[in-house]
Amino acid sequence: MAGLKYGRFIIGDKFIAMKDGPVPSEIYYFLKRLRQNNVNANFKIVDKYYVIAQQQVDLDELSESEILCLQEAINENKDLSYNALSEKSHKMAWKNANPEDDEMSFLEIAKEGGANAEMLKYIALTIENQTLAF
Repeated sequence: MAGLKYGRFIIGDKFIAMKDGPVPSEIYYFLKRLRQNNVNANFKIVDKYYVIAQQQVDLDELSESEILCLQEAINENKDLSYNALSEKSHKMAWKNANPEDDEMSFLEIAKEGGANAEMLKYIALTIENQTLAF
C-alpha cells in the first residue's frame, strides 16, 4: 500500500465497501452521474467503465509524495486480473465495514496495509483532529 508511508489518503473521500470492492464515495457518485448523461467538459465515457480525461493532468496539483504513491500503486496493480484485484481488496477492512453505511475505517485500511503502531497512532490523531468541532 504505497500511500501508507505518509499516513493519509491522497483524496479526502470516505471509502465504501461495495460488492466489487472499496470505492471512494464522491468519485463513485460523480462517475455514476457522468454515465447517466455523459455531459462533462472534463471527462468522457467511452464505454460503461472507461473514462477519458478531456484535458492534460496538472501535476502541480499533486505533491511529489502523492505522485510517487500513485506511480507505485499503478505499478503494483496494473497487471492484476479482476479476480486478483478483487481478492486483494476484499480483506478485513472491507469485511469489517460499518454495516449501516458500508463505510470503511481508515485505521482498518492502514492495519491491513501493514501500518506499524506509530503510524496507526498518527492516523488516529489525524482523524481525531479532522473531526473536532469548535
